[in-house]
Amino acid sequence: MEIPVLNRNQGPIAEADAKRSEAAARVLVLQARIVGEVDRAVAVWQGAQTRLTALEELRVAQRARLSSLQAQFEAGAAEALDLRLAEVELATDELLHWNARLKALRALGAVEDAAQFPLSLDVRFNPRVSR
Repeated sequence: MEIPVLNRNQGPIAEADAKRSEAAARVLVLQARIVGEVDRAVAVWQGAQTRLTALEELRVAQRARLSSLQAQFEAGAAEALDLRLAEVELATDELLHWNARLKALRALGAVEDAAQFPLSLDVRFNPRVSR
């Protein structure tokens, strides 16, 4: 029989150290997975923001073109077909812009899901504010 003074509970201490090391490894793996998910979600969101900005610039340019064509049409320098085509192009740009907004909002939701933390909404996504 072993004397407890000499044994000093080495077996249970080693087992506890092994469990602690295993738990620490699981935490590190989980942490790396979460950081990876957040990084991916943020990259997608940033890409969506870039696309949204580019489409906004395109929409502004298309509105200016339509306004110019409207003035030319009223002056008799442009045909109705050109004016209608510009209106269709603007409508297409509007649809692309709304689609980009939707994708940006979904990407923001993915960031919130990955971070498990609610984020404040950018006012550019609010259609009433953006107009």
